Amino acid sequence: MSRGHGFTANFIPDYLTTYCKNFILAFPLQLIFVGPLARFIFRMLFISRKKEKNMAEIQNDDEQILDEVM
Repeated sequence: MSRGHGFTANFIPDYLTTYCKNFILAFPLQLIFVGPLARFIFRMLFISRKKEKNMAEIQNDDEQILDEVM
């Protein structure tokens, strides 16, 4: 028996069932693997560039940001 796609009489129950099944798998995957991996990659990309500057340049950057904000 072929299962119909789109808006059928069972659309809402099928949608909720699919949502729950996906949530059960996707949420732990996001918390345990994907989220920390993304944070690690962005930390490596952007913080390593900040470390290349010396402390005086970082302080000047911070002062410029504060001046722009205030």
